[in-house]
Amino acid sequence: MADARVGLGPRAAAAAIDLVAMVFTAVAAGGAFAFVAGAQADGITAAGGTGELAGLLGFLGGLAGAFAAALGYSLIEGLTGRSPGKRLLRLVVSGDDGMPATRHQYATRWFAKYTAVLLLGAGVITGSELVAMAGRIVGIVTIAGCALALGDHKRGLHDFVAGTAVFRLEPRAESRKPRA
Repeated sequence: MADARVGLGPRAAAAAIDLVAMVFTAVAAGGAFAFVAGAQADGITAAGGTGELAGLLGFLGGLAGAFAAALGYSLIEGLTGRSPGKRLLRLVVSGDDGMPATRHQYATRWFAKYTAVLLLGAGVITGSELVAMAGRIVGIVTIAGCALALGDHKRGLHDFVAGTAVFRLEPRAESRKPRA
């Protein structure tokens, strides 16, 4: 199935594609949630509530929609081994031996990549500076761990943790045939 491991360059290109798509998705979902929450708050305001409630609910709805979209988008790779960016560039997460990875490996890799984000989010939600600090420290380790993909093994820290690697898929057989 997989041909050759890929290093940091193609991974970064796929991540850039994913980032743009995730931002658009989060903005769209956040806007939709904000609109619905704001409309609900307008009904409360019309019934004698304050206008501040409409703004607050709209903001919180937007935040919830953006969070849900970003989480959902990141889970695509966590469940399938291929983010839309990787799919577009014909990259796939496989076992480090090139064999298909298991769902457990995908989940472990996702968790290793996103632990910093989860900790930072938990720190913000709970107001715990200690948890947020742990998220920042884990984030530094995660970013430094991505640089490991520059080595000959072409695997980031999250790949080592999960026993995975990123491979470029072989071109389809029909695309190798000369056109008549």
